[in-house]
Amino acid sequence: MSPLRPLILSQPAVLVSLGVALALTVGTATLGVISTRRVVETNARASEIHGKILTIQQTMTALADAETGQRGFLLTGDKKYLEPYRAAFGRIEPLVAELRRRFAGNSERLESLDRLDPLIRAKREEMEKTVSLKEKGSMAAALNIVETDDGLAAMSSIRRILTGMEIREVRDLKSEGSRLEESAYQFQFMILGMIGVAIALSILAAALLVRRLRELATMVTVCAWTKRVKWRGQWVTFEEFLEQRFKLRFTHGMSEEAARQFQVEAYEVHEADSRRVPPKAP
Repeated sequence: MSPLRPLILSQPAVLVSLGVALALTVGTATLGVISTRRVVETNARASEIHGKILTIQQTMTALADAETGQRGFLLTGDKKYLEPYRAAFGRIEPLVAELRRRFAGNSERLESLDRLDPLIRAKREEMEKTVSLKEKGSMAAALNIVETDDGLAAMSSIRRILTGMEIREVRDLKSEGSRLEESAYQFQFMILGMIGVAIALSILAAALLVRRLRELATMVTVCAWTKRVKWRGQWVTFEEFLEQRFKLRFTHGMSEEAARQFQVEAYEVHEADSRRVPPKAP
């Protein structure tokens, strides 16, 4: 028998295997919780970025709608174009305030918004002045303002700033997606690896237990008179058999039954000795 066999079949080896398997199972569950939490956090950040992009696009749309209403009124004189023009300008200020709220912790984006505010004011002043002149019948004066291209330059700058902010947010969104994908693959491999090792250790522990039970169930030859055990071709004491076979350590004691029997035998010996003592001479 291999010298490692008793160690492999020993109780500590089985307990260690089961303990490690349990630890790996708990670790796998913990990694699953951490992975799920990261997914939730990443989804929350992605949702926030989507909200920022949507607000940027809504701001650009509102400015474009206002400009479309202005141009429509200047070209046709129909006041129905003033309704979308005024409605669009009514949306711009709250949208810019929403952008400031969403980018409150980002100094770079706030700097872009600081550059955006005067441009929006200049564009609004240009459009309001042309609309006011048109309403007063001064079409030539309104066209002169339009032909200066000041409004066009302001609108181009506004689009450039908002587009740059949108591009940076889209880049951040892609970065979050890449980090989430990489983290998901890492956790997936770790979890699968830990599950595999836990399963292997559980199978090993079960096999060791089954093998140990089989070893314990094996019949041994015991002398009917001396109570010695036949082990490896020799007759040894039961204590020696347990020590050599299972590496067990033990001590000796006395049961209550043996103690009572010992007392009875001691009393009988004492009585026998008393009867054999001759009487003393008078």
